[in-house]
Amino acid sequence: MKRIRGLLFSLIAGAAIGYAFLSNVRAGDEASPVFGVTIPSGYRTWQLVSVHSTKGYLKAIWGNPTALQAYLHKTLPFPDGTVLVKQTWRSVALNSVPAADISGPQDHIQVMVKNSKKYAKTGGWGFGEWVNGVVSGAAREQSCFPCHTQNAQVRGNDFVFTTYSP
Repeated sequence: MKRIRGLLFSLIAGAAIGYAFLSNVRAGDEASPVFGVTIPSGYRTWQLVSVHSTKGYLKAIWGNPTALQAYLHKTLPFPDGTVLVKQTWRSVALNSVPAADISGPQDHIQVMVKNSKKYAKTGGWGFGEWVNGVVSGAAREQSCFPCHTQNAQVRGNDFVFTTYSP
């Protein structure tokens, strides 16, 4: 009986630690300093819009239902209420398959929220970024929109880099 209680305690403790870890990955409700954007709760249940990798990182882009409908119907500009979340992990080589990378620790989360009136000065988009669960500073956040305006293809896609990957 003591073994069963010990095992049960271990399972409950492990679940609690796992829940706490996953909750912290969300970065809480701390708003971005310039735009006031927060990480939407439940974004991991949204539709996966696309995935990509860049020099040591694996990225997943999640879209809320408004974003998904805009992608499916090729609606540009994206309608107000569109929210995109980019979740980024450091890539780690899979030891048993050297040519394969898998997701390692989460590195950062970036959020774009479309509100054409509230964010008129930045193409209708509000931005936020959290690195290791901590909101980035104002200087980093103010660099978001200029980056989204540098590329003609991105400007022509309502300042969004990501295309839908069916």
